[in-house]
Amino acid sequence: MARLKRVVVCAVLTALALGVSGCIKRSEYDAKVADLKNQAEKSAKAEAKASQLQKELAAAKSEVEKAEQAKKDADAKIKTLEEEATGLKEKTSQLQKDLAAAKSEVEKAEQAAKKDAEAKIKTLEEEATGLKEKASQLQKDLDAAKSAVKKAEQAKKDAETWEITLPKIVHTVRLEVLGSNRVRLVGKPNLVFNGVYQFDGKTLSMAAENPVFPNFVWSLKKPGLFEMTAGGYLGASMKRKVASGADAGPSKG
Repeated sequence: MARLKRVVVCAVLTALALGVSGCIKRSEYDAKVADLKNQAEKSAKAEAKASQLQKELAAAKSEVEKAEQAKKDADAKIKTLEEEATGLKEKTSQLQKDLAAAKSEVEKAEQAAKKDAEAKIKTLEEEATGLKEKASQLQKDLDAAKSAVKKAEQAKKDAETWEITLPKIVHTVRLEVLGSNRVRLVGKPNLVFNGVYQFDGKTLSMAAENPVFPNFVWSLKKPGLFEMTAGGYLGASMKRKVASGADAGPSKG
């Protein structure tokens, strides 16, 4: 562009020189000058346009460079994202494997727990069956013990229940064992035979609690039968109401 400008300037100067020297006519000179001016204006416009195009080219180059840089940045980002995506895929694959392994372990644990629970339930059922059987046996033993206690109580009651027979009257009394070979004869209130007796294996002798008849003596005639032999009411008999056992006398305590 600068070279073109220099050419135009040289042509104008040449034309002026020729005109001054008289080598060409005035009309030709003016036409030549006008043409040179026109060319100079065109050259200036072309130069301005070229300058504008240069600016636009520079701007375009800048945009291209920016676009290329953006493309590079985008490519780098895409590469990073692809690498991250690959890593995520690998991590996801590993997580899936870990999840599958965990599910397998959970299933094994559940199966083991189920087996343990079933075994424990079976053991508890067996223990419960054994306890039921034991409870049933204990109930039978308890019932048998209760029956034995009732029988023992009845036997004790029977052993302690006696009848004193007098002419035209019978008194029901009890002989309660006190210990130390002593027994208490208990009848209705104010019965003359009431009191504590000492038993020597053959006779019951009044020991206490009867100041009116302190010398009562009952002699054993046979098992379950005593007869008054001293102290009044001679001939009165005392017989066990329900005989149970070989020893007819009161128990020695």
